[in-house]
Amino acid sequence: MSLLASQALATPPSPTVNTNAHVGTYNLILQNDLSTNSEIEGRALIRGNITSGNTIVFGAALPSSPTVDAVSVAGNITPGLTIQNGHNAVYGGTNSGFNLNGGGSATMVNQATLLSEFDAIYNQVIADSATFAGLAATGSFNGSDNNNKLFTANETAGLNIINVNASYLTNGGEFDFSSVPNVPVVINVIGGGDLVITAKAGNKGAGLQGDALASMVLWNFNTASSIAFNSDGWVGSILAPYANITGTTGHLEGSLAAKSYGFNGQGVELHNSLFAYTPPTVTPPTNDVPAPAGIMLLSLGLLFMARRKLLG
Repeated sequence: MSLLASQALATPPSPTVNTNAHVGTYNLILQNDLSTNSEIEGRALIRGNITSGNTIVFGAALPSSPTVDAVSVAGNITPGLTIQNGHNAVYGGTNSGFNLNGGGSATMVNQATLLSEFDAIYNQVIADSATFAGLAATGSFNGSDNNNKLFTANETAGLNIINVNASYLTNGGEFDFSSVPNVPVVINVIGGGDLVITAKAGNKGAGLQGDALASMVLWNFNTASSIAFNSDGWVGSILAPYANITGTTGHLEGSLAAKSYGFNGQGVELHNSLFAYTPPTVTPPTNDVPAPAGIMLLSLGLLFMARRKLLG
């Protein structure tokens, strides 16, 4: 390739987050298996298998639509699934039947196609989790009062970034905001490995109680390998691309993207509070590329020589 041709190629824009490709659209995204007896109120995208002792209900909180796939599963489905409000099911492996409330359809799709579509979405999950983890904090955290651990979100436009050490999630107590955030908040949980969450996300102050801010909050567990929620539910969406998730009771008010999801005991419902953050639009570079310096100098030299010939 010539120097001139290489200079004419536009530089591609830098990668940006696209939460609408995952937790802004799906209630549940799993790289591996789902094992639960509880309801998934929104859309689910599962690369592995679904196993349960009972029928699992999907899509109860979605507006009725014949064009929406409430659940897409690349693997096998052991229990029967109930699909609410006339939505559809898409699957790539074996199944035990579907209860299609309000119409809808269950369609077998080429498994390789489903895997490819899933991998594109999960790669975005991984990339966005890493991007959020690398952003500078714009807010602060104060954990001095274990029963009132406070986040302070300072941004009034764009996105709030707050960092918190994982140890504050594993020693009981409750989280809250010092005041209601104006724009969405990403809480980067610093510290990986196996985490047992005993704190609660919400009390009766300005913040998380009553799930009022569920769609405004995203917990980013970028380095966790497993997360056990032993408190009574959780508030806010979760990005945990390398973690297996387990829990016992309550509900998760938000979206979840993780390796696997397995709840025991009474089970934990997923309520369809999608993360409401739309990143700024990236303007692509223009194709007007300045001439390389060498070519500019050559042009000036030829012009100078022509002038000397005319004057000589």
